[in-house]
Amino acid sequence: MLKMEVKNGIKKIDVRLITYVFIVLLKQFSYVFFPSNIISYLLIVALIFLFLTEKKENFLPVILFFHPCAALFDDVNFTYIFNFTIVIFALKQFVLLYKQKLFTNKNKKLLILLLLIVCYEIILTLANGFLDAGILSLVSWISSYIFVITYMSVIDKPDVNKMLKYFYYGFVAGAIGGYAIPYSIYGIDFPSKYRFMGLFRDPNVYSLDALLIIFTSLKIKKRLSIMTIVTITLGCFSVSKMFLLVLLLGMGLHLIINLKTIKAKEIIKVMPLVVIACVIGIRFNFFTTIYDKYIDRIDVENISTGRTEIIEFYLGRLYDKPLNLIFGSSDSNYRLVLQDNTQKRSLYETHNTYLELLVAWGILGTTYYLIYIEKIIEYIKNKYNKYDMKIKYSFPLIFSFLLAIFSLAYLSADIFVILILFIVLVTYIPAEMEDTK
Repeated sequence: MLKMEVKNGIKKIDVRLITYVFIVLLKQFSYVFFPSNIISYLLIVALIFLFLTEKKENFLPVILFFHPCAALFDDVNFTYIFNFTIVIFALKQFVLLYKQKLFTNKNKKLLILLLLIVCYEIILTLANGFLDAGILSLVSWISSYIFVITYMSVIDKPDVNKMLKYFYYGFVAGAIGGYAIPYSIYGIDFPSKYRFMGLFRDPNVYSLDALLIIFTSLKIKKRLSIMTIVTITLGCFSVSKMFLLVLLLGMGLHLIINLKTIKAKEIIKVMPLVVIACVIGIRFNFFTTIYDKYIDRIDVENISTGRTEIIEFYLGRLYDKPLNLIFGSSDSNYRLVLQDNTQKRSLYETHNTYLELLVAWGILGTTYYLIYIEKIIEYIKNKYNKYDMKIKYSFPLIFSFLLAIFSLAYLSADIFVILILFIVLVTYIPAEMEDTK
């Protein structure tokens, strides 16, 4: 990572991070003021060059930065900028391990077990007769697992502070940049049903990243920081019921766990920020607007937003098709395999990672996959759990993730296993440590 050394005790300037933030904002606001695809194409080339020249210590932080900016180039039909980060970094780590002969028996075993999952998915796809170009999406998905499996042999002491910083700045840059295009369309008067999602394609995915940043910040910083307040505020713009529910439950769990360590002076420090935020919110009618949006969604849709009906539908179809319940229908084709021509609902996403896992790979595949994920977590834990970290302080973070994916179909998401890696690292590595390898 490019850094600028500054004397007299001043912290190093993270030039790469500044560059990434600049590119995101330049791309979005150039679209508003100078709509031209040429700028976008030039920035794509620039980013790919930066990815190719990035140092290994920065791979995971950069992936976390660009996840909140995944839709950065959607307007020019280049929807793969985030996937490129994973594929490029996974390949670089794999080549590094191969050249330096760092592969261990554990690496190899996990890669072989991953190959079995991929083969199972392909066999199910072929068995159901729906093999098409969509199977190529497996390339990026496989790369995410290769990245995680090889990460432990490449990075000896991960810097969780850097990960959080990149994740946060990527989220804020995506939120600011994501405001540019709707602003150019609606001005300041957004439609009442408009749900903000930054540079994502789904408000709930935006909300999940916000929740992870919030509870990681609370765990690392051990206090309510500016980062936490800003992220909570931006998260509320999503008008996501899942966000509010998980936030409140997670905060309650955080207070219970940390009740004895919370200091009054830490609360007093942030009170001016809270007061300023409240004044601004009242002055610009922010609270009323957000409240009306949430109430409007609850009035129009039930609290589950149709998810209970989707769960009932898929479970009913699995009951009618016991072979699919046992063996699955493949992740890429379960909608087609389980479809019911009389109900359009059957073509919907499951909107639930646990349900997606069951309909995709059945009881057998689900059992195998959960054992596989447990082995990955155990591998990460054995590698980095050397610092006597108390896992209870990560309970709100872990809880928020496990609860939030009830509202998101994340099994097929490239970021899924990488977020698991991130959460386990935050759980077992002290924030004060820096990567020196």
